Amino acid sequence: MTQFLGSLAGAVDARDAARSRQAAIDVARSSLDLQLRYRPAAENNLARFDLWAAQVLVDVAGRDAPAVNGDVFTIGYIRDRILGSLDDLDMTRINTQLLALQVAAPDADFAAAGTAATQLRNILSEVKQH
Repeated sequence: MTQFLGSLAGAVDARDAARSRQAAIDVARSSLDLQLRYRPAAENNLARFDLWAAQVLVDVAGRDAPAVNGDVFTIGYIRDRILGSLDDLDMTRINTQLLALQVAAPDADFAAAGTAATQLRNILSEVKQH
């Protein structure tokens, strides 16, 4: 965690927006690792899913097609972990955006991938409010 916080501080001090976004995601992931024993698994998995959707946005901004493909692959696995924790409507909405990501990523369609990742994050923020 100390290393990730140091990277975040350095990126912020350098006013490097791209590095700051990536470092913030790294700090959040590390924080989730520390909370694993104390939070319900479904809550952690939803948070991880959201962080990977945020990672897509960082990689889209960097126009890094291989990274976006890897992010989408990872999101698919995490989606499998949240299946039982959401109602059918929410899972359908998530699956629709995940499919849009899976179509956009191989084609390096950064605009479509960014839109789908943003929609996923919006859906997740609504799910957390239930």
